Amino acid sequence: MTPSRHLLIPCLRLTGILSLILLPLLPAHATAGLDYVRMRGKLQYNRTLTYENVSSNPQAYKGVVLELRGTVGGMVASETLMVVLNTPDKNAISLDIPSNEAKWIRPLSNPTLRVLVEVGEAGVGNSVPLKVLSVSHESEVSAVETAVAKEERERLRRMIERQRQDARSMLARNHATPYRGNPLRGVPLTQDVQKLMEHYMSRLSTRVRPIFMPYMNFILSHNPRLGVQKAAHIAANLLHFSDQYDVDPRLAVAMIIAESDFDPNSTSRTGAMGLGQLMPGTARSLGVSNAYDPAQNLEGSIHYLRNRLDLYKNRAMTDGGMTFEQIRLALAAYNAGAAAVKKHGGVPPFRETQAYVRRIETLYRQLTGQ
Repeated sequence: MTPSRHLLIPCLRLTGILSLILLPLLPAHATAGLDYVRMRGKLQYNRTLTYENVSSNPQAYKGVVLELRGTVGGMVASETLMVVLNTPDKNAISLDIPSNEAKWIRPLSNPTLRVLVEVGEAGVGNSVPLKVLSVSHESEVSAVETAVAKEERERLRRMIERQRQDARSMLARNHATPYRGNPLRGVPLTQDVQKLMEHYMSRLSTRVRPIFMPYMNFILSHNPRLGVQKAAHIAANLLHFSDQYDVDPRLAVAMIIAESDFDPNSTSRTGAMGLGQLMPGTARSLGVSNAYDPAQNLEGSIHYLRNRLDLYKNRAMTDGGMTFEQIRLALAAYNAGAAAVKKHGGVPPFRETQAYVRRIETLYRQLTGQ
């Protein structure tokens, strides 16, 4: 799960702990912007509001806080410091800067500022009275925002990795026993969601029905962007076709992670498609007409994996069990083709194939608790 593009929240409240984390990360000049960002977070300003919105009806926005940014076009020092802020939308706004904030306006050539202002009582005509609350330089605020975004991305990365590890452990623990926990962790089990769960579980055999919940939870934890309905749909089809083709569903899970990270719309640079990254010719041979349909793709991918496993079946294992050598060869054949495995007498010496086999084997061992 890559951190999304909306991680930076300008109104983020900077706690004392977060400030301690950020201060060592900031350039020396940027620490001044920290006070500004702290205040902006406390005020919970309206980040979508513009000066144009306010100037059209100042009375309607009395008491609202907004952020202005622009270049200083002129200064006049008296009891307060008055500056003219030239904004990107061509407004020239006169602002009285309080003495405690004036210190941040260093004598630079046309400095670019961020200014928090509160809309006051409307004056004569359509004038917009603005009270300056905090001032900082654009570069200083940007440095703080960049550091916050970096720390937030790292925090989310750690959280997602913990969720994935928890889900892997859960899969290993609950594979043979019914799962009675809340499969959605924080997502309310509404009547609609409950009906959805019952619908998918009713389609599964008694052999795999008890493990539907942990599989859905694992897939949702691994790729939260899917949402509950898609995760349930993928889990149900993965278990159904694993059961039908007698493939350990944990092996199917490990393979799908390596192939697409549970992204049904994934397309490789070579044209491989969907969850199991089926090539067009392979998809046609398996009867898959739409490789981006999760149900069709999973049926084709798991069926194809079963065929690869059968190529290297250990005849001595009468119980139908798989050896890790059989699995490695089957995965190599899935990735590089059976002809390449035969030619090299084992996993081909291709960097991509060896990394692919190694990754799936590692994931499979984690999911089986081995």
